Amino acid sequence: ELDMLVKQWVRSEGLRQAMNWNQVEQVGGKVVCYGSFKLLVVDKESDLDLLCVVPKHVTREAFFKTLFELLAKKDEVSELRQLPWAFVPVIKMKYRGIEVDLTMARLMGSEIIPEDEEIFRTPMLTKDMDQKCLRSLNGYRATCEILQLVPSVEKFRLTLRVIKLWARRNGLYGNMLGFLGGASWAILVAKVCQLAGIEGNLGSCVNLVHRFFYTFANWNWPEPVYIKKVDAQPYPAWNPAMNHYDREHAMPIITSSVPQMNSAVNVTKT
Repeated sequence: ELDMLVKQWVRSEGLRQAMNWNQVEQVGGKVVCYGSFKLLVVDKESDLDLLCVVPKHVTREAFFKTLFELLAKKDEVSELRQLPWAFVPVIKMKYRGIEVDLTMARLMGSEIIPEDEEIFRTPMLTKDMDQKCLRSLNGYRATCEILQLVPSVEKFRLTLRVIKLWARRNGLYGNMLGFLGGASWAILVAKVCQLAGIEGNLGSCVNLVHRFFYTFANWNWPEPVYIKKVDAQPYPAWNPAMNHYDREHAMPIITSSVPQMNSAVNVTKT
């Protein structure tokens, strides 16, 4: 339903900018999920992370104005609010009772948005993309990539469910609150699965849970946690050698997709 709504909104924005009807019919728009739903580790407290991918004629200002106004008119939408100045700008709402975080990525090199999600993982799409859109797209890409970086997807998912439940029950879950969000917990669990190796992923996930707490109780923070290292990085990537702000990060948990970023940027030493 949200995907259809976004497609209609993108067409409306095109007509508002005097694009001809044939162009408007072709441009498209796409809503894809990432985070817990994409990883298949949903629980009753999980929110739905959605990325709205739009062509270059649709601006961020329109996202937070005209799309926001469109959502406000929907009976299915409640508790609608926007955070345009957040590190990853987002529209938050409840849609049919489900908590939804809707972010946006504007493809500057394209006026047509394909239906095939795989295209959103190609490096060429980030050309001329602004930093906020890049962070939004990075969330989707990192979610897709993490399942390819663990020895056993099944053991990874089960261990992540346990760790997320523990974090929620102990009040340690939530990026906006200065704790670790879903992406950071997923990276930490993936790191433990990698450290355990193929043999370590053959046994019970109890061993992986134990290894998780032992590993990060003894981690030498602020030494970064990587599940994939990429040598050639564009400027926006997390790089404490070049960026003094990155040196101040208390708990760097680095995404796998390029440009690699700290998923725990809101965590402080206090």
